[in-house]
Amino acid sequence: VVKDCKGKCTSEEDMLSYALFPKVALEFFKNREQGFPSTEKPATLTPKPVTTSTTPATPVSGSATYTVNVNGQAFSVQVSAGGAPQQVLATPAAPAATVAPAASGTSVTSPLPGSVFSLKVTVGDQVNEGDVVIIMESMKMETEIHATASGTINSIQVQEGQKVNTGDNLLVIG
Repeated sequence: VVKDCKGKCTSEEDMLSYALFPKVALEFFKNREQGFPSTEKPATLTPKPVTTSTTPATPVSGSATYTVNVNGQAFSVQVSAGGAPQQVLATPAAPAATVAPAASGTSVTSPLPGSVFSLKVTVGDQVNEGDVVIIMESMKMETEIHATASGTINSIQVQEGQKVNTGDNLLVIG
């Protein structure tokens, strides 16, 4: 390492720096010999008083309606002059996606939001109460979903990799 340092290493610390970071260390040694570039301080700015008028440039009256986009969802917002509160009616939300109707029987619902990691049963399988039917993943942890009743799997309403919310129907046991 000493030979490779090309005579620029003046201490053990320099040799260690060169051994770990050869390109960066050589640049540092070069700048150290030539003098580091000066760091100029920015010009001092003197604050200027700001003049504001007490009347707005354009008169504001009534209220205005704006559409605000938050995380891909559009919301209609009504803003009134002077910040006076107004009664706002909720805009109807888009209709929810329709889910296949559940077959008759006992529904097994998701106890937590997450994604379906693995289906352990198929339609027609016999299960006993407490058997593992689905493994879900939530927050990097796997959670077993157990059958809530004994019987035959009538329908499976999710597939592996699907995202689900708390309370969503996962499958039906008849």
